[in-house]
Amino acid sequence: MAHFAQLNSDNIVINVICIDTMEIVDMELGDEVEELGISKLKSLYGDDTKWIKTSYSGSIRERFASIGYTYNEGLDCFVSPKPFESWTFNNETKDWEAPVPQPTDSHSWNEDTQEWELIG
Repeated sequence: MAHFAQLNSDNIVINVICIDTMEIVDMELGDEVEELGISKLKSLYGDDTKWIKTSYSGSIRERFASIGYTYNEGLDCFVSPKPFESWTFNNETKDWEAPVPQPTDSHSWNEDTQEWELIG
């Protein structure tokens, strides 16, 4: 199965659909072609819809798209919602980072104290 994320006008994922991989294979090339899937989905959901391919393995666009994620066109990746107000987005890692590096053992972030707290 091939997976596609539907985006709204702000590039926020509003739906994730899977279609048969055979719908997007170029038989001459033997490869999947994203545009074939987009065309198929537009024929089903309307020409005014916006679609982009995603992958469970994260092999394209950094991570699998989920509803509420944003597609960053400049980085060609899906970005999860900001987990805490104090966190910032790192363009190199393409992920959110706490203001303080996370310890290696099990910790959870405390936004009030701006610190990692040991779990358990």
